[in-house]
Amino acid sequence: MLTLLDDMGITTIPSKSKTRQRYGNYKCDCGGTEVFATSLVKNGYRVQCAKCDTQMYIDVLGENYSALKKTWYHIKDRCHNKDSKNYPKYGGKGIFMCQEWRDDFKVFEKWAIANGYTEEPKVQFDKDFKAWALDKTAEYSPTGTIIILAGKNAELKRRLM
Repeated sequence: MLTLLDDMGITTIPSKSKTRQRYGNYKCDCGGTEVFATSLVKNGYRVQCAKCDTQMYIDVLGENYSALKKTWYHIKDRCHNKDSKNYPKYGGKGIFMCQEWRDDFKVFEKWAIANGYTEEPKVQFDKDFKAWALDKTAEYSPTGTIIILAGKNAELKRRLM
């Protein structure tokens, strides 16, 4: 849990964001302190410091987790964990991760690499474009997902929505 120590006001912190927003210096339950945009804390996107986040991923995913394994975990969590903050936007709307991927990270990883996954440049797993084209419920699966550059994904969704 984060506790606000100091409201830094509306400012720009280049290492955090290019836009002006309200920041605060927060103290974590572990005793560590870190600067976050206050909106991230208020909306529940930041609930602990980066050190505690890292430890949580190690506890859940193992010592040598990758960015891809972290992505897999988050997709699975928002689609199938009713306690997840994002479940109402995904699992609660019928969006799911196929059983094959859900049960075995290695199967997901093999598909991702074969379909163009890279860590740089940053890519996203999108389940909407194929669903829109086929007029069906979006799903994270080999037949329902594409890998797309993060910036291109946002640009196309703005155009389509």
